Amino acid sequence: MIPAEFELLHEQTEDGINKATIRLPKGTSQNQLLTLLIPHVTLHSFNEIIPSMNDILSKP
Repeated sequence: MIPAEFELLHEQTEDGINKATIRLPKGTSQNQLLTLLIPHVTLHSFNEIIPSMNDILSKP
């Protein structure tokens, strides 16, 4: 269901609720992802994960 340009990092089902962590490509907004998902799912929550300085500086 997620277009190829988006990266599915993690997916799990807990108590009948599906959870996913998705990486957006550079230049893509959260609204673009939501526009693609809303016709297919019911959103209960949407949280942006902001990388820590350690995450940013430790990447090769």
